[in-house]
This record gives sequence, structure tokens and C-alpha cells, in this order.
Amino acid sequence: MVAFRRAEPPNYTARIRAGKQEESGRRGPLAKIAGKLLLLLLLTVASLSAESGYDKLLSVADVEKLTGVEGAKIVAPMSQPGAGGHLNFAGPDGQLLLMVNFGDAQLYKKARQQRDIIVGGQKYPMDLFAHPVPASGDEAFASPPGKVQYVIYARKGNNAVSLSTY
Repeated sequence: MVAFRRAEPPNYTARIRAGKQEESGRRGPLAKIAGKLLLLLLLTVASLSAESGYDKLLSVADVEKLTGVEGAKIVAPMSQPGAGGHLNFAGPDGQLLLMVNFGDAQLYKKARQQRDIIVGGQKYPMDLFAHPVPASGDEAFASPPGKVQYVIYARKGNNAVSLSTY
């Protein structure tokens, strides 16, 4: 009798987070995605209306190339926990890889100035700014503060975008 060992699904989160910029200054996939993706998204978002589809800005093939994950797919907004962006990408196993939100300059300004959040009438500290991300639109920053950042907010003119990795 042949014994089969159950294969573990790929851990995309560990792959992506392993290379994220930490306080040591190392640059990894988040920084690479930001550098290649932010300018493209910021420069083209103004030409699209919400009805025309954000998936024209960033394709599955783009995400596969940037993350190194084959078999990525678009996940509909709010179809699973964490898929709250205008564009949500998952690996072949359904695990989320990237969430992208588009907005005007207020999206960036609000995130940059946030210091706390109110939940159920209670105020909690929640600063989003970790450090600036140079050469990404007019201005950009990584979030949250701490050793690992997994969100980048960027603004170019009156257009803004946030990228969240999982």
C-alpha cells in the first residue's frame, strides 16, 4: 500500500510578508509592488469612471507577475472576509493576496492624519503613518507603524490609492 501525505497549501501570506520592509530597512515585495504599481494606478485612475471597472487598471496577470503567485484570481468585493477593496486578488486557494482601494485626495489625507478611531462610542489610538515611501506619486506612506507594514497609501494630484497585502 502506498501512503500519501496530504500536501499543505502554499503559504502566500508568509511569502509576501517575508520580504516586507521592516525597521531594519530591508525592501521586499510590498516595496516592489508599490514602486511598480502606484504610479501606474495613480496616473490612470482619473481616466476611468467607477462604472468602467477598476480591473482595467490592474490585471490578474499583473498581480501574478508582481507577487510570483500563479493562479491568482479577482475576488468580488465583500464576497469573503477581508475583500473590502475596489479590487481584491486571491491565490488559487482563495487566500487573499492584495486589496486595492481607489479614491480622491481625501482618501490619502484622512489616512495620513488619522490618530485614533471610535468603535462603539469608545476612542482608541490608531495612527496609520509608519514612514514615507519615496518616488511613489506626489506623496505616499507605509502603514501601520511597527516592524511590519502591509498597507501603502499614495496620492498623485487629486487621485489616491491604497494597497493592502495579506
